[in-house]
Amino acid sequence: MYVIRDGNMPIDRSEQELFKAAAMYLQKFFNKYAGKEMEDSFRWIKAEMTMPSFSDLIFAWKNKIFVVIPLATYKDSIILPHDNRVVARMISLARENDLEPCIFPVWNTEEQYSAWNLFDAASYEKSRKLIKIDPLKVANEEDRRMSEWELYDFAISVIKNNVIQEEGLKIASWHDVPDVNPQIFFFDKNNRLSWVYVRYSLNGKVKGWDSSLKSLITLLEVHLCIMEMHIMLQ
Repeated sequence: MYVIRDGNMPIDRSEQELFKAAAMYLQKFFNKYAGKEMEDSFRWIKAEMTMPSFSDLIFAWKNKIFVVIPLATYKDSIILPHDNRVVARMISLARENDLEPCIFPVWNTEEQYSAWNLFDAASYEKSRKLIKIDPLKVANEEDRRMSEWELYDFAISVIKNNVIQEEGLKIASWHDVPDVNPQIFFFDKNNRLSWVYVRYSLNGKVKGWDSSLKSLITLLEVHLCIMEMHIMLQ
């Protein structure tokens, strides 16, 4: 588990337990509906706790991406986070990027679970209604344009997995929350703490090299590494 440098705040133990319970439950369904080809299977985009984060559990099925927040329960009631901005932030980002925002109540008994146990986060946040979400019915085979968050997350994944780790370097922390910089901290070959400011490009012209980069260079006394991702889509 990676934890982003945010005052070195630890992730609460109870949050870790909720995360693990939801991930293991969903994985059982992924295995049940696994296809012979990758595009016919459910796949995790993210199943890792990071801070900051708008969702630690994100998965894809066909042309849809589902973002999930596990919530604690007491008897038959769902307990919302103390900071209700957590769910609201997830819903807002999901709407902006055509993602499916879900809550996953972690119940105390097996009998309380129902099918996928995914419910529409927006409906619950607004009126406390539990409206079931069935990924098998929500997703379809239609073409769908990748959202800005998906491209952003893809660029971070390529830099993290195909560049930094292939070089044998150790990642200290990372996150995928838009407008929060930098995206990745890692240790270079001289064991210096370094960071990456990631932006992607669809046409060879990188947008977003703004004043935030200058501020980071001034504030963070660690080694800077700028990496551009040029993504060509058909």
